[in-house]
Amino acid sequence: MTLKISNLSKRFMGKGVVSGVSFELKEETIYGFLGRNGAGKTTTLKMIANQLTETAGQIFLDGVDPRKDSQQQKRIYLMSTEHWLPANNSFIGIVKLLKDLNPDFDDEFAMELCQLFGLDGSKKLIKLSTGYQSVAKLIVALSVSADYVFLDEPVLGLDAAQRKKVNQALLMAYDNRPRTLVISSHLIEEVAPLLEEVIIIDRGQIKVQDTVEHLLTKGYTLTGPKHLVTELSLGKTILETSTLGKTKQVVILGDRPSQLPSEVEMTSLNLQDYLIYLTQEV
Repeated sequence: MTLKISNLSKRFMGKGVVSGVSFELKEETIYGFLGRNGAGKTTTLKMIANQLTETAGQIFLDGVDPRKDSQQQKRIYLMSTEHWLPANNSFIGIVKLLKDLNPDFDDEFAMELCQLFGLDGSKKLIKLSTGYQSVAKLIVALSVSADYVFLDEPVLGLDAAQRKKVNQALLMAYDNRPRTLVISSHLIEEVAPLLEEVIIIDRGQIKVQDTVEHLLTKGYTLTGPKHLVTELSLGKTILETSTLGKTKQVVILGDRPSQLPSEVEMTSLNLQDYLIYLTQEV
């Protein structure tokens, strides 16, 4: 089971927003779809979910264009930053409505997540805070029967405590029903522990698609005495440098050294550092 995106493009008023985007999504895999604001993430996701018509390109789910097959399109779900849930309904009422419309909607799991987040299901959606409105949308997204669930900024408006519960909810959802989850978020390090593969988009084009494990071997961080770290970083591609007193830290892109002085500590590159490097202004 594969969702294949081929040469997808979108132009608004003659300006290219997404240009020839191509990637594949495997079944039962958790992806990060990462990029700066305005990189084309939301536009791409909306085209995949058939909420926006592409200028050019193709989308195939198991060899079938889901935009021409309603049953295939039901296998794709997008949680976006826009609000479409009925604002004057309570969350409990919304869950019941969705269950009536689609018997495969997991209402029991939805209420389990409601309890996890401490969401008052009896309140009308319009009476909930921005954070809890985002939680409501996330719960719905994780309870639908779709095989490919896209989450566009799922932690928007959430406080720190709620954001921690998002990761727990995502893992619960995957354990409850393994499927492909695609998480698009600017809070990269918060979702990084969940991700198996990463797709990075910049200025409407895909820069890289790779496993997180492999990406993080492409660089490293050195921390230690200023003179030693400076010497070890000579001739290297430096992503970031910081100094505090006699201690210096550098983030380096490249192969890890086989040996280091005992005073110098080496740690792995993180996704945030790599994203900044890959999408930096030229």
